[in-house]
Amino acid sequence: MIIDTWMQHFGDSQLTHPMFASLRRWTRQSFAPVTPEMTIAAMDEGRVSMGIAAAWCGPEGWMISNDEVGALMQAYPNRILGAASTHSTKSG
Repeated sequence: MIIDTWMQHFGDSQLTHPMFASLRRWTRQSFAPVTPEMTIAAMDEGRVSMGIAAAWCGPEGWMISNDEVGALMQAYPNRILGAASTHSTKSG
């Protein structure tokens, strides 16, 4: 059994985020959103049995929410597990 222990699903808003401008510049390409179906197909091709999808909260807020990870888990319960994230705010 092969387990991918860290995957994240990006939609349009994440892929066009200014944080990834250098990646787009280096690769000289724009990136299309990765659909859950594309991920499962890639997992099948690589013989990956299970993936752990992670939520991601960056300095500017949520990039991938726990709800988005939960929806992915519900769509593919035998293939995707979720890793929730928290967001703490500094005071003072």
